[in-house]
Amino acid sequence: MKIWRGNEYNERGRQQLTDYLNYFHQNKGYLLSFNFNRKKETGIKTLTLGNKTIIEASKSIDYISSVTVLEQKAKIDGNKIAEYYSTIDLSFSIDETRDNRKENS
Repeated sequence: MKIWRGNEYNERGRQQLTDYLNYFHQNKGYLLSFNFNRKKETGIKTLTLGNKTIIEASKSIDYISSVTVLEQKAKIDGNKIAEYYSTIDLSFSIDETRDNRKENS
């Protein structure tokens, strides 16, 4: 999980995930990014980096007030992580009038 801070930062996040996938002998990973730029394209896309598949999801949100990792757990298969789960508590607000204020200024 990353907060969107531009293309270069996002590329480093993809590389970090690829490194984790290599280390844990996995071929598929998931990258979730939150961003504050409403003009950035959001959604879900599938990327192939070398022999790794990354499912990347991006969503625009406003005003994150807190993020707390509540729980992390993994399922192990032999000496590999087969599944990884993270439960978080993410608090934020959405300013539904923000776009309207920009358009009307």
